[in-house]
Amino acid sequence: MTQSRRNIVAFGAILTVMAMLAACAGGPSQPGRFYVLSPPPDLTPVASSTTADETLAVGVGPIALPPHLDRTQIVTQASRHRLDLKDLDQWAEPLKDGFQRVLSQNLSRLLGTNRIVSYPWRRPLTVQYQVTVEVLQFDTDTAGESSLAARWNIVRGDGRELLYSHTSTFRNRAAAPGIEPIVAAMSGNLAELSREIATGILALRK
Repeated sequence: MTQSRRNIVAFGAILTVMAMLAACAGGPSQPGRFYVLSPPPDLTPVASSTTADETLAVGVGPIALPPHLDRTQIVTQASRHRLDLKDLDQWAEPLKDGFQRVLSQNLSRLLGTNRIVSYPWRRPLTVQYQVTVEVLQFDTDTAGESSLAARWNIVRGDGRELLYSHTSTFRNRAAAPGIEPIVAAMSGNLAELSREIATGILALRK
């Protein structure tokens, strides 16, 4: 082996050792934390047992999220023009999927029917109503106040007629500092939106 070749090999070994020492000095990386939206355990039907209709079939979706929320990191509103992305605090599923899943579960409880399907559903299943949602805001500020603003529509099941359209805004303060109370507050806002949508569906059935 030539002297120049020996120098190159030695230099490479030094770089490898330095990289290993730097990695050891930095210590192990901090593990991430993962969260999900969830239905409230005490959610009760908006209709009495005499008016609940188990044959009612409702399709939920599509759900539209603004791009700045459609990401794995949990987003908080640092100021009017600045967002904070929590790299270690992330959604365990795509936020759009979680929103649709919990909205479907909430509507099932609120309407007293198990015939709630998520978009896209397979034919020949027939739904009487389809609910679409455009989320405008779904985050929490530095004071712990969580906000949900959404434009939602109730469409006839065949998709040919818009029956009702509304924009709703809900606010719910986190019960304590930290990400888990924030997610609980966001779930609370989603429950309120679900209740308003369920009330709208029942009003159309009268």
